[in-house]
Amino acid sequence: MEKKRATVRYISGNTARQLQAVPERKRRERQEKQKKELSQSVKKNREKALQMSMGYVLFLAAVTITVVVVCFNYLKLHADISATTSNITNLTSSIDTLTAQNDALDYSINSYTDVNYIVRVAVEELGMVQASKDQVSYYKSTESEFMKQFTDVPEE
Repeated sequence: MEKKRATVRYISGNTARQLQAVPERKRRERQEKQKKELSQSVKKNREKALQMSMGYVLFLAAVTITVVVVCFNYLKLHADISATTSNITNLTSSIDTLTAQNDALDYSINSYTDVNYIVRVAVEELGMVQASKDQVSYYKSTESEFMKQFTDVPEE
C-alpha cells in the first residue's frame, strides 16, 4: 500500500488572508429563518404534547386507580393497627386492675388465717405431734426446682 502524502500549500507573504465579512442583512435573514424553523418545531411539539393516545389515557387511568386502591388499603390497615393498639392498651389496663384486685383478695384471705387455730385443730382433733428439732433434716440444693424423692435422704 502506498501512503499518500498530504500536500501543503504555502502562501507567500507576511499576512494572513482576511475573511470576507458576512453582510449584516444576510446574518439577520439567517437568524429569522432559524427562528421560524424553531417556532414551527416548537408548535409541532406542543401539538403532539396536547394529543394523547387512547392507550396512554388507559395507562394513566389504570395507574391512578391502582394508586387510589393502594392508598385506601394503607389507610384501612393503619386504622386497624390503631384500633388493635387501643384494644391491647385497654386489655393491659384491665389485666393490671384484675391483678391488683387478686393481690388484695389474697392478702385479705391470708390475714384471716389463724395459725394458732390450725395448730390446735391438728394436735387436738387429728392427733398430730409437733416435730422436734432432731427430726427435721435440711437438704441443700444448688437449684431451686421441684424434685421427687425416691429414697430416704441420708443423715449427716
